[in-house]
Amino acid sequence: MGEQGDPCTTEQCVAVADMQRFVARVAAAVHSHGSRMPVTLGSASLKWSGGQYQWWSAAAIQSADNVDGGTLDFFNVHYYSWMEPYDWDPCGASSASYNGLDRPTVFGEIPAVGSCCAV
Repeated sequence: MGEQGDPCTTEQCVAVADMQRFVARVAAAVHSHGSRMPVTLGSASLKWSGGQYQWWSAAAIQSADNVDGGTLDFFNVHYYSWMEPYDWDPCGASSASYNGLDRPTVFGEIPAVGSCCAV
């Protein structure tokens, strides 16, 4: 999957709508088997889950494939210092409402040193 407006840099590209449909069906399959395990997707940046794109919001995924249970339970995003000048900075004024997030969010990948969110 390439970023919107950018050429895909892999050998085979996947359209956003196709990936959303795939995510919806995987989430629905997990949820339909009575699993209490939450479903998420690792996303390279906060901008894909909220803000200008919202590719993984419930509304976006359901518009690609409105299958029962086909939404994520929480967002799993990555954060690095190169994102600080943009609106993808979770350490600044950002909040769930600021970024338009409709699910709880976990930062599953952050640097150990060298940024506002270093652990």
